Amino acid sequence: MDCGYCPGVGVLPTPTPLPGGVTVSCNCSDYFSTALTVCDSTTFLCPGSNPAIYCYGLAGCNIPILGNVVIDNADSVAVTADASNRNHICEDTFVGASLPRRVIVEANVSDGDGYADISTVQLRWNGTIYNMSFVSGSINSATYRAVIDFSGAQNSGGTYAWEFNMVDADGNTSGWEDSIRSFKAWDCLVPVSGILYDGSAGQACNNTGFTTIIINATGFREMLYSNSLGVNDVAFVVSPPANYGSASLTWGQTYLPLINGGDVSNLNGDLTATGRFTRIIDEGVGTTSCPVNSQFNIGTYVSAYGLTPRAKVDMSFIRDQEAWFQVGGAGVKAKMDIDSGVPATMLPLSSRALSVSGINANNGLISYGGNFSNINGFNDSSAYGSPNNWYVNVNTNNLSNYSYQYFYNTFYVNGGIGVTGTSWNDHPSEGVYFVNGDMIVNSDFALASGKTLIVIVRGKISIGSNVNQVDGIFIADGNSSDSVGIEVGGTSDTQLLINGSLYSRKAIRLYRSFTDKIVNNTVPAVVIKYNPNLLFNMPGSLMRVLSGWREE
Repeated sequence: MDCGYCPGVGVLPTPTPLPGGVTVSCNCSDYFSTALTVCDSTTFLCPGSNPAIYCYGLAGCNIPILGNVVIDNADSVAVTADASNRNHICEDTFVGASLPRRVIVEANVSDGDGYADISTVQLRWNGTIYNMSFVSGSINSATYRAVIDFSGAQNSGGTYAWEFNMVDADGNTSGWEDSIRSFKAWDCLVPVSGILYDGSAGQACNNTGFTTIIINATGFREMLYSNSLGVNDVAFVVSPPANYGSASLTWGQTYLPLINGGDVSNLNGDLTATGRFTRIIDEGVGTTSCPVNSQFNIGTYVSAYGLTPRAKVDMSFIRDQEAWFQVGGAGVKAKMDIDSGVPATMLPLSSRALSVSGINANNGLISYGGNFSNINGFNDSSAYGSPNNWYVNVNTNNLSNYSYQYFYNTFYVNGGIGVTGTSWNDHPSEGVYFVNGDMIVNSDFALASGKTLIVIVRGKISIGSNVNQVDGIFIADGNSSDSVGIEVGGTSDTQLLINGSLYSRKAIRLYRSFTDKIVNNTVPAVVIKYNPNLLFNMPGSLMRVLSGWREE
């Protein structure tokens, strides 16, 4: 047993007589700056002690000391602490145990007077005190254990220290000591929300591609996080065009986000976008990460130790681009507006322009009297022409007087040039062809070498989606009902190649798309390649008129 009395501890004891002439150890260094080494065998006092310290037995004033602390799961498997000496109830070692909410705490306690002198050991966590049970002892040290089954009522946002209080047989206490290790009990649920962004212009961690939200036409309507365990998938509430939320993931579990009914082979379902790039923001601690894969463990990217663990999982996509066209070896003139569609996804960069070089020909001038806009959102000023970025916001088109009637009177009536017909099926293999009305091009046509075909229509020229190639110069007055002169629409698995040029007194609409809109990201659905041979092969009288607007 310890010294009978130490300052501030208990009252003066009645000394127990010692055998005459015996001196015993008296270690009261906890209370004096200099250790007292012997006890007077006659007075039973520690020499020089004031107030008096009575000694009996063979020990000094030792107080129990806390040693190593071990945290186990329900199956007695040790749980390693993180770099900050923390653990929490949602770690795999706890979750995978027979009782996932059970924590076993073992503490090693030593006493210089022998382990039998240790009376009680208590554990305190977040204000709750647990009496620890003696497990085993040897010489001066003993192991004590507490088994805690955490209830849902004990869940908290905080992380609290494991604290210990040790008392010896004389009532001397260590007071509450912090073991350095700490613990969090919580519900393991991480509220998640997110936004889908249009990253067609580029994607990089952690902001590039996460500025412009996707549009309604992308068709976002469903978000399901598929759990790798095969159970407990999580469905989110979608708020079109781009937001989702109102659900939680379980910390430590792995999920694969599936969109619009998608599956492992098609993650995005029928979303009109590809190239998913994920960004995870841990809103509890403020960190941002970009996983390499679409499937991820939420516990890898969200700290469990924030007061309110929650995440924002955003996704950036390359939007399936709308239909667009490109001109090779020529330019584009418009009295008013030009709606381009050259996408930011087009590669190589040398081809990311409305007008590009042709065979033995530079790209041409882009001129417009109104506005130039891009239906795919790529409004970079470098997208007019390549390699020469020539453009001017001026109407350079002064050919409005050249109408169907003008050509018909000048060449067919007065010059005897050309033939007439009512449909594309009647067109000649070369020469000039007049149609007094609308015309639908419904089949391919390739000109023989050295030949020219000029088609002049009073109404509207429509090129069907089944057509893959058509050669010639096409001229149309346009349809007054919709103000369209030449129209190329629909969808197709193949590109339409027009070897020649187009001219209309009204609008030219080239909105044909690939059936799989992903192809639009890198390939124009309509390509117009200017062919100067068509001019050189035509009658001189026609050349003088048409050569001035070859760029139409």
